[in-house]
Amino acid sequence: MSVQLSRLADHAARGEHEHTHLMTDAWGGGGLSGERQGESDTLINHVKIYAWPKQIPK
Repeated sequence: MSVQLSRLADHAARGEHEHTHLMTDAWGGGGLSGERQGESDTLINHVKIYAWPKQIPK
C-alpha cells in the first residue's frame, strides 16, 4: 500500500488527478484483508483513494 500512496502523492505533486483501488482477494484485488477486525465490524471489500493537487489547474 505504501507504494500506491507514494505514487498518488507524486501525481498530486505534479498537479495531476489520480486514484487507486484497494480490494480484498475475494474481489479480485489486494491490499485489504478479507477478515473482519472485530465481531461487530463490517467487512469492506473495495476502497478507492483519490489524490488531487492542492489547487486545481485552470
